[in-house]
Amino acid sequence: MKSTESDEPRSECGRCSSCSKEATNRCAGCVDAPAYGKSTPRTTFYCSGQCQKAHWSAHKVECKALQTRKSLHRVAAVLAPVRDVIGVEGKQAMVRLAAFAAEIFDGLNVTVEEVILTTTSDTTDTSGLSKTRHVYKVTINDDETWVLDLDGPFPPWPWSDYIRRGCLKVDSIHSLGFHRRAVSVLDPITRALVFQVASMVTAHGGKLGAFLKGSKATFQDETNRLVEEIRGAMTAVKAAAKNITLSASNDNGQPLNAPSHAPSQSPATGLYRIQAVPGKGQGMVATSKIPRGTRILSEAPAITTPGGLEHQIGRFQTIISRQLDKLDDQTRHRFYALHNNYEGVFPPIAGIFKTNALPLGHKASEGGIFLEASRINHSCKNNAENTWNKTLGKLTIHAVRDIQPGEEITISYVDAFKSYDERQHHLQTGFGFSCDCERCSASPAERRHSDQRLRRLATLEKEVGDGVGIVATPLSCLWKTREMLRLLREEVMTESCFPRVYFDAFQVAIANGDQARARVFAERCYASRVVVEGDDNEDSRWVKSLVEKPSSHRLYGTTMKWKQAAKKVPCDLGEEEFESWLWKDTPW
Repeated sequence: MKSTESDEPRSECGRCSSCSKEATNRCAGCVDAPAYGKSTPRTTFYCSGQCQKAHWSAHKVECKALQTRKSLHRVAAVLAPVRDVIGVEGKQAMVRLAAFAAEIFDGLNVTVEEVILTTTSDTTDTSGLSKTRHVYKVTINDDETWVLDLDGPFPPWPWSDYIRRGCLKVDSIHSLGFHRRAVSVLDPITRALVFQVASMVTAHGGKLGAFLKGSKATFQDETNRLVEEIRGAMTAVKAAAKNITLSASNDNGQPLNAPSHAPSQSPATGLYRIQAVPGKGQGMVATSKIPRGTRILSEAPAITTPGGLEHQIGRFQTIISRQLDKLDDQTRHRFYALHNNYEGVFPPIAGIFKTNALPLGHKASEGGIFLEASRINHSCKNNAENTWNKTLGKLTIHAVRDIQPGEEITISYVDAFKSYDERQHHLQTGFGFSCDCERCSASPAERRHSDQRLRRLATLEKEVGDGVGIVATPLSCLWKTREMLRLLREEVMTESCFPRVYFDAFQVAIANGDQARARVFAERCYASRVVVEGDDNEDSRWVKSLVEKPSSHRLYGTTMKWKQAAKKVPCDLGEEEFESWLWKDTPW
C-alpha cells in the first residue's frame, strides 16, 4: 500500500473513499495514472492513513492495475531513448531491444508480445502509420491492451485505437524475444547490448525495472544513466567492430558469438595485442576500451591431453608429441616459445604443457594448450575470466569489468578464496613466480584484513555447501550466502565469484519449496554468468531454464517449509523492501 502523498502534492480535494469526509490526500500509488481510451481514472482521496488502510482491500486491485499502467508509460519513456541510441527500427529493433525489453518489463503484471502488422500506406495523420509496423502488444490483467510502436511515435496507444487508425491485418504475433531467438548469429552491437543489460541487471540487484516505481526525479536520473551506459557500450563496440569478423556457425551448427581464431595465427580482433609486458614476458594488452561482459577471445585448443597422466610421463609425452607432429611449423614454434616452469624436472614438451595448460571445464581433469590464451598473465585481482564453452568446444575469455586501452588483460591462476600466503605458494611452486598485483602488494595490515575475509568466505562456502544445513537450518544458510555477497563486495572480488553464491542461495530456497525466491536468485545467477561465460554457455542456459521453471531442479521439494509458487515474487515493493523480502529479513 502506498503513501497518501504524491511526488507533487496539489490542492485538489474530494471525498474520502473510506468515510466520505472531505479529504486532500490522494493515493500516491495510482494518482496521475494515464487514461485508457476515453476512460479517465478517478482520483482516490483519503482523509487519513487509517482510512487508507481500511479501504485498501477494496481499492487494491484497481490501484495495482493503475500502477502497472503508470509503469508501462515509464517503460515507454525508457525504451524510446534507448531505441534512438541503437539507431534501428523494425525487426532489427526487436532483435537489439529483446534483452533490455525483457528485463524492463520483468516484474510488471503484463503479457508482452512482438507483433508485425500491415497498415494503410497512405496514412498522413499524426499516428505516423506506415506499410509495415513492428510493435509491442502489452496486456494488463487480460482486459487492457496497449501498443508500443517501435517504428513511430512511442507513447503507449490503446490497442483498439491503434488498430482503428489504419491496420489492414496482423501478420504475426509472437512472444517477447521471438525475433531475437530466431537470429542464429548476433552482430557485435547486439551482443554488446546483451552484455550491457546483464551488467545493469546485476548493478540493480537483479531487477532492472525496480526504478520504474521510484520518484519522478529518480526515474529520470536512472533513465539518463542507463541510456548513457548503453551509448558508451555501443561506441566502444563500434570502434572495435571494424576488425571483428564473426563466423556463421561452428562445425555442429551452433552460432559463434565471437571471433573464431586458427591457433596458427594471432587474431586481429581490434580488442587486444600480444606484446612484451615489463617483468612478465609476453602478455595480452587491450587496444581499445573493452566493456564488462565482452567476449575478448574464443579459442579452440591446439593440443589436449586426458587427465590422470601426471605420473605417466612417457605416455604423457607421447600423446603431446603425436599432436605436435600434426601441426604446422609456425604453430609448433609458438608452442615451444611458451614458458616452461619445469626445466630439469620433466622433458621440455611435458613441462611446457604442465605450465600452460588450462582445464576443459570446471574441475575437469582434461587440459588443453591455447596458444593465444596462454599468453594471458595472472593477477589475483583479474579483469577477465577464462571458461570452457562445451557448446562451442572452445575456451572463452570475458571481461569481468571495464578494461581501458593500454591495460593488461589478466586472469587468475588460483582459487579466489585463497589467502595471500596460499596464493604465493601455489604460484611459486606451480608457475615459478611470485605475484605483486594490487591485492598482493597491499600493506601488511590490509593483507591481514583481506585474509580474514577470505578465510571467512571459505568457511561459509563449506558450511553452506555441506548439503545438510540447507534443509536443517535453511534460514541460517540463506543469511550466510548474503554474508558471502557482502564479503565479496568488500574484497572487491571479480564477477566470477558471484554466480556460485547466488546459486547456493537458489538451492537453499528451492530445497525448501520456495520457487519465488529461487527464481530471483536464479535470475541473479544467470545475469552474472552471462557476464562471465556468455549466454551460449551450457551452464548459463541451464540456469536460465531454472529461471523459467525453478521446480525442475532436483532439490525441489526436499522439504516444503517455505512452500511458495514462482509467481509469488512481489512486484509492488520498493528496492529495500524487496531485498528484505528476498532475504527473509521481514515475515512478509
